[in-house]
This record gives sequence, C-alpha cells and structure tokens, in this order.
Amino acid sequence: IGADYQSPTTAKANVSYQRRIASWLTGGASLFYTRGWDNYHYLDRNRVAEPFFRLANEANREVWVPANTIDATGNTFNTNAVATREIGRVLEMVSEGQLEQKTFTVEGGATLYKGSALTVSYTLNSTRDNSSYNCCVAGTALNTFNSGDPNNLSAMWGRSDSDFRHKLVLFGSLPAVYGFRVSARYVGNSGSPFSLVTSRDINGDASPNPNDLAFIFDPNAAGTPSDIANGLRTLIDNPRSIVGEYVRDNAGRMSTRNALYNPWQERLDLRVSKTFRTYRGQSAELTIDIFNLPNLLNSDWGGVYSAGARQTLLNVVGFDQTARTFRYNVNQNAGVLTKSGNPYQIQAGLAYRF
Repeated sequence: IGADYQSPTTAKANVSYQRRIASWLTGGASLFYTRGWDNYHYLDRNRVAEPFFRLANEANREVWVPANTIDATGNTFNTNAVATREIGRVLEMVSEGQLEQKTFTVEGGATLYKGSALTVSYTLNSTRDNSSYNCCVAGTALNTFNSGDPNNLSAMWGRSDSDFRHKLVLFGSLPAVYGFRVSARYVGNSGSPFSLVTSRDINGDASPNPNDLAFIFDPNAAGTPSDIANGLRTLIDNPRSIVGEYVRDNAGRMSTRNALYNPWQERLDLRVSKTFRTYRGQSAELTIDIFNLPNLLNSDWGGVYSAGARQTLLNVVGFDQTARTFRYNVNQNAGVLTKSGNPYQIQAGLAYRF
C-alpha cells in the first residue's frame, strides 16, 4: 500500500426544477455533477524504471523489454521487464484514480383519456475517468487500455467503461377495458464505449488481455507498409464495420481509450393485468409480463448488436529487429457487430389483496 494512500472521496451536487404545467401535465429537469478522486488503483513496481526503447513509427510507444528479446513472431516476455528477478510481480495500491460525471435529465408526465398515462425522460450523460478498475483481483488493474505505460494514469483519461451519452425511457398505459389494463415500457440508450487494440502484448507489461491501444497508421503516408495501407483502406470502406470513420479521421495517431461507442440499444417490455373482484372488498390481480416483446414477435428482432469492450485493429505477425518495429496485418472484422442479448421471457403472477 502506497505511503500516501487515501480513502476514495466523492463529491456530488445536483439542482432540479419540477412544475405542474397543467392539471394533466407535469414536467421537470435536473442537472447532476459528480467528482471522484483518490480512487484506488494498482501499479507494477517490480519493473524497470525506463523503457528499453520506443517504437518510433507508433508515436514513440514505450516498450519495457529489450528489443533483442522479442522473437521473430512478435512475442514479448515480461520476465525481461522486471527490475529484479529475485521476486515476482509487486503491485502497489495507490490513490491515483479520478472520475468526473456530468448529467442532464428532462422528464414529463401526462394523465390522458380515462386514466391512461404517458411518462417520458431523456438523459444526456458524460462520464470520464483515468481508470474504471473498481474491484476484485488486483492484477486486473493493469489491464486498463494504455498507449505504452500502464503506470501512467494521467495519460489514460477517457470515457469511462460505464459511460453512455443518451438514454430515453418511455412508459405508457392504456385505459382499462373490461378490467384489462395494458402498459408498456421502452428503454433505449447509447451503447457502451470500446477501444481499438493490438492482438498481443507489444509493450511487455504482461497483461493477459489485449490492452495495448492500436496505433492507426496513415494509409496515405509514404512510410506505411503497403499491406497495412491496403488493409486500412479496405476496412474504412467496409459498410459492416462501425470503426471505419474513426480510423479514417484519426490516421497517423494513437487511438485513445474508449474512443468509440457501440450502437444504440433498446428494449420493449409489455404488461397485461386483470383485476377480479371477490368478496368484502377483496380482489385478485393476474399479471402477465412479456420481456423483450419484439423478440417474441420476430426471432430476428430484440437482439443487442455490439462490438464488445475491445476490438483488435492490428494483428501482430512479427518483429523486425533491424528497424525495431512490429509487423502487422489489419483485422478486417474490426468493428463488425455480433448479436447477443436475452430472448423474450414471459412471466405470470397472481396477487390477492385483502
């Protein structure tokens, strides 16, 4: 534990305004601000103090193992990055994590014909941090996406793993007909952020998961290998990939942490209820909930299409000892969405009131 370790601190502030616009209509808006500091993180302390070399063709990315220890296929070996081999990995708990969240919400509600109702809320959100690590195995803190030095949290500021930009919630209920009442809820939100990475550990930090942010070579630059240039042009023109525009606009730069968003995600649930009067003012209510209604109507609907938390942009295929550069090919499936999510579910319930 670091000598200057502090317990995490969070400050929150919000201001809200609510108003009844008419007898049947209400509205309101809220602003929220959250700032967190001294969040805990782990740093690797049994590592050489300075990188052995930098990749000049990748924005001077730090490499923590000697170049002559990288094999011809591009594998690095972290045992060559330790400060001393007398002990294994040494992790220090530090208070360097920070977070900032800004949120704006507007909402309204209307009471309509014969007791029907409609409520709507919209949220605009921005959550940024320098580490989204928050629990469990200490070593996973070192899996944070980085451009060369996983100990340098100041260079990792970006969108939080839990960030979203937009969220829309609608809830409506119809008038009761013969005691039956139908209501529905729609929730739609921006997808989670994700990062572009290389397929292997190229900086020698021994992360078991690909966490090295990919350098986006400029396909029009003279020094870019022709196979990489052609691969990037093909990817940019691939209509099935959602990363093409970002790759085109950031050519010649290091990609940043959580720079892209997965597509809009949405869900529609339906409830049907019926109240039965019994005796002495008692009643029974039967409810049927259908979760993910579109999937019930059509098996092709109601899925979540996502690229996940990371997408491999560059596959490592080798290392050039003379030039001290990695050789890559471009992953043509980068940014191609896969379908996941839960199928529809139907739930029945019975409540008796007395």
